[in-house]
Amino acid sequence: MSDSIDKPKKRLSSVANAIRVVKVLLGDQYEIGISDLSKRLCLPKSTVHRLASTLVESGMLEQNTNNGKYRLGLIAFELGLLAKSREIAASMA
Repeated sequence: MSDSIDKPKKRLSSVANAIRVVKVLLGDQYEIGISDLSKRLCLPKSTVHRLASTLVESGMLEQNTNNGKYRLGLIAFELGLLAKSREIAASMA
């Protein structure tokens, strides 16, 4: 039997939930509000608001000042470019 099966998964639920927020915005929805995020993630609005605020501070999300909805930030774009360039560099090595 594998060790990974025997050991309980160690994770931070807040990190996992922040990733879930980002993944929602990777889908077909360009912007989304706290209420819709809360429903899609089955999390309380207060939790989603704290997650979104933290992600905005880090640059992973941006908030539209006109409607209050959230969208992916430039850091998410930069991470995607970095991952792709490293993938290309690794395939050339």
